[in-house]
Amino acid sequence: MSDAKKQIEKFNFTGIFPTCTSGYKWQIYQRFSDNMADHFTRLCSQFRNAVTNNNCNTEDFVQWCQVLIVYLNRIKNNESMFKPEVCCKYFYYKLKKLLLNRCNCTCKGIYECYEKMTQIVIKNLGTIIPDVCIKYPINIDENTFIIFGNLDELINRFNEFISNYHSPNYSDIKEFIRLMKLLEKTEFKNNESIRLLLKEYEDQYKIYLKKFNERNPILYYLTKDGYINGILNVESLTKEGVEVIGAQTDFTTGTGTGIGFLAFAILVIVFILYKYTPYFSFLHSRAKRLRKKLKKNYKNNLCFKDTFDFEYKNSTDNTCKIAYRSISYNQ
Repeated sequence: MSDAKKQIEKFNFTGIFPTCTSGYKWQIYQRFSDNMADHFTRLCSQFRNAVTNNNCNTEDFVQWCQVLIVYLNRIKNNESMFKPEVCCKYFYYKLKKLLLNRCNCTCKGIYECYEKMTQIVIKNLGTIIPDVCIKYPINIDENTFIIFGNLDELINRFNEFISNYHSPNYSDIKEFIRLMKLLEKTEFKNNESIRLLLKEYEDQYKIYLKKFNERNPILYYLTKDGYINGILNVESLTKEGVEVIGAQTDFTTGTGTGIGFLAFAILVIVFILYKYTPYFSFLHSRAKRLRKKLKKNYKNNLCFKDTFDFEYKNSTDNTCKIAYRSISYNQ
């Protein structure tokens, strides 16, 4: 297994969606108070100068940087709800998507960029960039980043059509289904947190469809496309189930190996006793007696079988005669 596969299978997405994503608008040109807008602009401009070679659109960089700072404040001010060890994963994903990938930043990896981000200090400004995620360093490689993006878009599409219950956009539902199938077929589907997340949203999708009137045209199209009763083909195994299966397999393998080894050891011991020790003559005579006894039993069984066959034949013949005479009498 490649290192990329190992990392994506180990990466835990549990708890990120929807807790860390709901209720926050990832949009630029958000309104802040005059002081905060000025402070964020100055901090983000200095951060841009520290991690880019001036080959990035300054306005876009600063605007997205401000959105990221506000999200960090959100985690910091509500740590009981937005657990940093979980929601910081989403922050790192957004940092990579909104700044690093767009501007070809010079820092090595998202965590180093975030470190430099928190080190920006402007004298007498009174505002700093929160370091709430500094204790939770992670690496998001390209494969993990792609999965993250698909999951993020999946939840966005789900929220779009579920929030417009009276007039949902069927294109949002179709895109949601497409992303579900895409994630189900991905080579990283063995990541249990991904599989459980897909199962959770499929269950919500089924509940959502039950609220529609049976004459709703959306139900007609979903029935026609084969997605009226669900989307996923295979149910996700629970982590406990996987562990139990693994334990049973290990136990069975170990038992079989132990029995095989014991039988082999007994054969070796018998061979040594028979070939190289004084027990040779004793074992030889015992084996000779055993063969003689088995041969005698075999002959007795043959005689018994012949006697049974003979008696059975006579009994059958007599029965046939009786039957024949009965028929003759009736005639």
